[in-house]
Amino acid sequence: MKHRKRTLLGVLPLATFMWVAALAFVWGDTEQLNAQPPQAAAARCYQGDLFSSMLLGNLVHTSTVLIRRERLRAVGGFDTGLKHSGEDYEFHLRTCSHGPVGFIDAPSLLYRVGAEDQLTAPRYAIHMARNNLTTVLRWLELGGGRITLSQGQLRQRLADSFRWVGQAEMEVGDRRAARAYLLKSFRQVPRDSRTVKSLVLVFLPGAVRTGARAAKRRYREAMKSIRAAFLASTTPPSRSQRA
Repeated sequence: MKHRKRTLLGVLPLATFMWVAALAFVWGDTEQLNAQPPQAAAARCYQGDLFSSMLLGNLVHTSTVLIRRERLRAVGGFDTGLKHSGEDYEFHLRTCSHGPVGFIDAPSLLYRVGAEDQLTAPRYAIHMARNNLTTVLRWLELGGGRITLSQGQLRQRLADSFRWVGQAEMEVGDRRAARAYLLKSFRQVPRDSRTVKSLVLVFLPGAVRTGARAAKRRYREAMKSIRAAFLASTTPPSRSQRA
């Protein structure tokens, strides 16, 4: 796959940044994939300006990226001020702001979920939410006339970002901050039912809110167990299990 990306960077000179799709989400230990999956040779390849689309959310998986040295020098490194989690989104968005990128529509890796030390673990949710909001606000200002999204799309993106921080603040117990961010989300898109539900929850008395959050956690745990069971039933056995 690495050879495939190098080849495409040669024939698509404008795409100085190339990434590919992730293969799957799996639980537990993963097996290493073949370095050159058969489908990679015949995969569709795309090139274009992704900057505006990236403002709606991260589309790039860091483990699949190949980037030219000259663009990396122009872009710079990761923003170390975005601590704990979420700094990859700002980096990839900044990279896309410097020109066209390429995409290979082929699987190249297995993605492990459920590990305690993952950056997507629940304890990092507040940092991911804050860093996402920081990135969105920063690039809405820096993007200027380059942004091709509609006002409706921009307002929804802001509403989603403010709500994410508000919900994360509520999870860590900061009701004042949660209310402030959720109200900002509500002002962007007043009819968003997700924001309205979160606002109702954050204004509930403590005992009622605690009970509602406990019920929500039980629901999430049940869904997590169902998902794990489903993945276990559909994931091929590892080599050690086959042996």
